[in-house]
Amino acid sequence: MTFAIFIFLVVALAMFIYILIYKHSINKRLEESREGIEPRHRAMMSPLKFACFLILSLLLAYILLITIAYAALSFRKSTGRSAGGESPKLSVRAYSSDYESVTELFDPTGDIPGYTREVIDGAGFRFTIYNSKTMGADFPRMMIYAEYDGETGSEQTPYLVADYGYQMNMRGSKGTYYLDLKKQGQWLTVSGHSVEGHLDLNYYLLSGITETDGLPLDDLESLSEISGSYSIPISFDMETEDPVE
Repeated sequence: MTFAIFIFLVVALAMFIYILIYKHSINKRLEESREGIEPRHRAMMSPLKFACFLILSLLLAYILLITIAYAALSFRKSTGRSAGGESPKLSVRAYSSDYESVTELFDPTGDIPGYTREVIDGAGFRFTIYNSKTMGADFPRMMIYAEYDGETGSEQTPYLVADYGYQMNMRGSKGTYYLDLKKQGQWLTVSGHSVEGHLDLNYYLLSGITETDGLPLDDLESLSEISGSYSIPISFDMETEDPVE
């Protein structure tokens, strides 16, 4: 309704201006005719013909704009999808040992059927990384057990800051987990498809710090006696790369 009123006002204003110009042109041609001067310009189209031409032009412009907007929207939606037609997705979850999850079925000290196993040790921190061989939908694509088995004083706390995310095809996601490893190890699971991203395991042995959530990584590093980082590239179901082995 608003658009129709706008078009009506535009047409009415244009017609008003055109009629004024048209009358001026007619009077000028009549004056030239009375003086015997041959008209030097073509006669203007009638107001009715001009009104039809104007309405048709506005209608065609409207159709063109709608077509361009629809094409742009379709392109934006399509660029958010992978070559296989699926939107990129990355999901990372953290579980402590008292939280009910699929990780309760697994022992991080041994192999898990359907997964390859890799152990990363550094300064008392240990990361046991399991990567799926089958890429089945019922279990995570990757599972990581993080623990600390080094010595700690009464005011020392081993922390893990797991930072993850991706940015591709006009889509993106990111997140951070702050995990206390002093009492027990904790599981991280990684799932997703059609995505390239990262998972950074930043570990710290802090003294006198009881709350880390929200602290910048630079601050944590300056407050820790031991610090380090282990980066895991994520590449799930991408045409140019195989999944992480």
